[in-house]
Amino acid sequence: MKQIKSYCIVLKSSVIREIDKSVVLFSPEIGIFNVIAFGACKSKNRFGGKLEPFSVIYADLSVKTVGTENEYCFKEIHLHEFFEHLTSSFETVMTAQFFCEILLKNNTAGEDRKLFALLYQALKLLNERSDSSLRILNNFLIRYLAYTGFYAPITECAACGRSFERDETVFLQRRDYQPYCSDCAEGDCIPLEKNLTEYINKILLLRVRESIEIPINKNDERKLKVCLIAQLKDISGFHYKTLESFR
Repeated sequence: MKQIKSYCIVLKSSVIREIDKSVVLFSPEIGIFNVIAFGACKSKNRFGGKLEPFSVIYADLSVKTVGTENEYCFKEIHLHEFFEHLTSSFETVMTAQFFCEILLKNNTAGEDRKLFALLYQALKLLNERSDSSLRILNNFLIRYLAYTGFYAPITECAACGRSFERDETVFLQRRDYQPYCSDCAEGDCIPLEKNLTEYINKILLLRVRESIEIPINKNDERKLKVCLIAQLKDISGFHYKTLESFR
């Protein structure tokens, strides 16, 4: 039986068998995995409030291999960080849940460390900057899509290779979500006006905390959100329940 110690973010927690909890964790070392916390719902238990969604814990885990699957069990658990202000508004809670739902539904192999850092920073910013939830959402989606192979800096047409002009509208074709110029674009496309293209390119050059300081007007923020969510849904093919609660 192996032993692993790792920081983890609680993505989801649900009660099973009345006194136990099924907990889905995200670790930079392991990725996304499930642990049964036996007795976690008893009035006196060793877990306290450490297994609530969005909590960051430091877990000492034992790992047993059964067939081709690993079974994880808590040996020790310490609360590393709890974002107490994150649940103070409906908007921040739903945004955080959306981030977790994206990761739960999409297996992005080989990017666990990057995505763990992205989720951690996004949750931390939501906790500190509830008034910037839309900007944090857009930043998260741009980076997530970049990590999954989209949104490298948008500089040239995917078909003809011509560099985009500074004031040019770029077209994302919904069949592959690559950037095309107006001459090469065909079929169903999402237009990205120059200010949105510039904004995306700037985001990808900066750290998360720095990038949310880049100015963008509310109208462009809303346009970008619609574009990014459409791309996420098209690429993944999933329905996201959290989106039903977004305005």
